[in-house]
Amino acid sequence: MTQIRAQTPHQLRFSLGGRLSRRIYLAFLLAAAVPTAVAGAVGIYYSIQALKAETLRNLQQEVGVRAEGISRFFEQLHAELAYLSRSEPLTRFLAAQGGDVQRVELARAALEQDFVNLAAWYPHIYQIRVLSADGRERVRVDRREGGVVVVPVERLQDKSDRYYFIETMRQGPGDFYVSPLDLNVEFGQVELPERPVIRVATRVGGGNDTATGLLILNLHADLLLSQVQGMADARDGEAYLLDHSGHFLARTPGDPAQGFSRQPAGRLTERYGEGALKGLIAGPAGVIETPQHILSQATIPLPGMATGTPGWTLALAYPEGRLLRSVFNLSLLYAVLLSGLVAIALAGYALSRRLLGPLEALSRETSAIAAGDFSQRVAVVGEDEIADLGRRFNLMAQRLEALYSN
Repeated sequence: MTQIRAQTPHQLRFSLGGRLSRRIYLAFLLAAAVPTAVAGAVGIYYSIQALKAETLRNLQQEVGVRAEGISRFFEQLHAELAYLSRSEPLTRFLAAQGGDVQRVELARAALEQDFVNLAAWYPHIYQIRVLSADGRERVRVDRREGGVVVVPVERLQDKSDRYYFIETMRQGPGDFYVSPLDLNVEFGQVELPERPVIRVATRVGGGNDTATGLLILNLHADLLLSQVQGMADARDGEAYLLDHSGHFLARTPGDPAQGFSRQPAGRLTERYGEGALKGLIAGPAGVIETPQHILSQATIPLPGMATGTPGWTLALAYPEGRLLRSVFNLSLLYAVLLSGLVAIALAGYALSRRLLGPLEALSRETSAIAAGDFSQRVAVVGEDEIADLGRRFNLMAQRLEALYSN
């Protein structure tokens, strides 16, 4: 690099105040910074879009797999209930009603043993019951801490006022009724400790228009809630299970012990908006985007339900900001770009100073000669055009000094 410096006691200072230096500096800054900024912005945009799409696919897959698992669980329940409703012990018990007492008790004992064996085989079953057409329990087995037990006849209850009895009696023959998630109730009081259950039921006996009674399975809801909780933990979002009654259960990450809280779906309007809520209740599987959240959902069909009965919905809500932070560390990228722009600015400043410093030295010495001081000289280092200009300046100053000294 060419260097020209004045051989005078004072030091020449480079200033950005000059028009030429300012133009060179700004031109260098724009030529380097603008492409860097544009390339960085484009890179950020497409990287976020690609990573966001991949994350959304993963979220949808997570929800879809768990929804499919719950649907298969209901399919298994439907098959179990259909088998029980046609089983020989139940058929004999229903046929014995109103007849000989001994025959009824023998049929009851056989049916109770059949229920005990089934409940012992399937740990998710909490209760198996047969209700008569007037809502009275006729046979019942319960799962308790000591195992599966038969409830004595004197402890059987009247369930004619319970919603699941009323709604199942309205079903058609062979239809499969699934209750909303609810707490188990005994003798008109919520059982303590609270036990969330799902009831599946079907009409039994009778012809096409009548039914001798109902067959009901009470299931531990923990099996479904664990799926919802697992989804919330796996994806660090809020998970929801919406049933066909218009209510939902929510689970947040890392809190499997939270209490049972079943709330009207309308409460989600405040959080996600009315449009998103309609999409959750009636929409197909997919992704719903709101200004602050991304909702990934999948429907859970309920096999054997009466025509027109809606299924359940499994949904995962993920904050938009957390999604972006999880798929891409924007703060690090911005820091790198900012550091690059600062480095470009400093490099432009240094380059401008190196290029224009010799010209400013020549300008100052020219001013001194114009004022009559012909002793000024500049130090020349290099072989380029500026160095040649410095040598010519020194030669001119030397001749002027010799001319005026004579």
